[in-house]
Amino acid sequence: MEEATDCKETCLVWRARLPEAGKDPRAAVQLAREANGRGEHMLALSVAQQALRQLSLVSDPREAAPLRQQMALALARSGSTQEAMEILRDSVVASSEDAETLGLMGRLHKDLADRAPTPSVAVHHRGQALEFYARGFAAGRSPYCGINTAVLAALTGDMPTARRTAEQLLGLPPEEDRLWAAATLASAY
Repeated sequence: MEEATDCKETCLVWRARLPEAGKDPRAAVQLAREANGRGEHMLALSVAQQALRQLSLVSDPREAAPLRQQMALALARSGSTQEAMEILRDSVVASSEDAETLGLMGRLHKDLADRAPTPSVAVHHRGQALEFYARGFAAGRSPYCGINTAVLAALTGDMPTARRTAEQLLGLPPEEDRLWAAATLASAY
């Protein structure tokens, strides 16, 4: 019974924020990001889709890129890798230098490598994942992109890149999320 009450209260909080998200793309991105962070991927997808419909009247497609990124993240976390990849192939998103988007592209290629039908397809996707993670680390010194760059470089036999990236990670300021920071540092060491 207590769990149902918590769910009801959470749903009411989300619903109260939907009208603002429908009017302001930044509010929609924030709401979708929070929903993804809490595991509410279908809500994140719905918010982003609704906001994109509103933005279809806007001439600047760059405003849609963060919403597409949140849609793709929701789909990826729900296991819909191909659909997420299609959303990110949009030219504005694909040419992004945003570490979060590049990291997500890396993650999608890593997922595709894990499900690849042949070793050669897996190698291709791992190479693509490494490229996106490396771009994300270079663009924003994202620890997520950095540790994935180091690990994938090591797995593909590129030990100089793995070591160099790990050393760079060890020199970054600590992250706010202490658990993630500890895991990143442990992997870098």
